Amino acid sequence: MEICQQWSTSTTRSYTVRHNLTRRSAGASTVLNVAIARQNLIGSTIVSSRNFSGTSNGTFTSSLTSGTYFLRFESNERTKTFDINGSVTY
Repeated sequence: MEICQQWSTSTTRSYTVRHNLTRRSAGASTVLNVAIARQNLIGSTIVSSRNFSGTSNGTFTSSLTSGTYFLRFESNERTKTFDINGSVTY
């Protein structure tokens, strides 16, 4: 699991997550879960996620209320690796 830099919003907005990846040791059947998590007092909660397989990029959109969020990337095969870059925009 990999966690990316966090961001905050003070109003409800629709955010779009775009990512590009290169599969380093992961084959086309390896699933990558990209999730938006909301930080809270005792940890975090997943508010939106999407699975990607057999592709090198992806996009999904989610409406987020006020709070602090971060991206979480996780593969169904723990030993597989990816190079990932992308953006979060509203």
